[in-house]
Amino acid sequence: MFSELFAECSLEAAAYGKCVAATTTGTRELKKDVCSKEFGALKTCFMDAAKKKGK
Repeated sequence: MFSELFAECSLEAAAYGKCVAATTTGTRELKKDVCSKEFGALKTCFMDAAKKKGK
């Protein structure tokens, strides 16, 4: 089921991944809430996609 949700949310997942990658270049670590906007969009997409699959 996760792969189906991931497929429906590929744009959001890519945006979150780009944010994380850009934030953690070199020796920098990911800090809390740096990519919260992107994570929130991905979480919302997963939840909406799961609701659709449950119908």
